[in-house]
Amino acid sequence: MRSDDYVRGGSLLRLAAAALAFRVETLVRIRCRFVRLGEVRIQRRERGSLVAGAEGIEQFLVATSVNLIQAQRLIRRVCKDCKVENPTPVEALMEVGFSAEDAKATKTYKGKGCTTCNNTGYKGRVGLYEVMEVNDDIRELILIGASSLELRKKAIEDGMITLRESGLHKIRAGITTLEEVVRETVA
Repeated sequence: MRSDDYVRGGSLLRLAAAALAFRVETLVRIRCRFVRLGEVRIQRRERGSLVAGAEGIEQFLVATSVNLIQAQRLIRRVCKDCKVENPTPVEALMEVGFSAEDAKATKTYKGKGCTTCNNTGYKGRVGLYEVMEVNDDIRELILIGASSLELRKKAIEDGMITLRESGLHKIRAGITTLEEVVRETVA
């Protein structure tokens, strides 16, 4: 299969555009490598099925067309010029998702403010990413109308890194602050 056999759908936020993309994909017999139906509609709905977030698109179209679902958030990066260690209680780190041993070993940082960052302590942004591969198990759940919570559970079992976990990696690496990750992610 050649790389031009794939279609990359960006953010298909309007139902008509999403429905058309799925129908075209089926008619032309090409696979959509990446389709994001708006993060809120596909990732965070707790009621109904994944397809309920995109009413009007048949479940079999979603199950057979989508290979990957991605969510992303931008968070502020700690300024490298004024970065200082910011001791954080182990309990606070455990509360946001660190294991007890990780919490003890993790050093957190903050920016104290300088001319480089206009005294904000932050300079630049970094992305947090959550990528769910739509494998055969997920496809089957979509076809039977599983809730997004069930889909999420299965994806995590299969090794998906959540937005929160992605943020915890960035805290561990000293790239961002605990506050930034908590502000932009859900536990």
